[in-house]
Amino acid sequence: MGYSSSFVSQVENGRANPPQGESLAKFLKTYGIEQRAYSRMVTEFKSEVSDLEILESLLPKLSPEAVKTLKLLAEQFVGTKKAK
Repeated sequence: MGYSSSFVSQVENGRANPPQGESLAKFLKTYGIEQRAYSRMVTEFKSEVSDLEILESLLPKLSPEAVKTLKLLAEQFVGTKKAK
């Protein structure tokens, strides 16, 4: 990617500004973050990322089977499981 581990750590911890443009796209791809999700997080910046935001960023990375399993678990937690 062309960045030192020290720089990456500084970006992760908010001590350095993230790269921009094409470099930002490569940076986000390396970490599996979609540009749209990143833009939303920056726009709605909070000192901490919520659990929901983390889940939203992870969902596209899951296999269809894993998504189905997660859906079933969520339905059990909220008591909305429907009979098939």
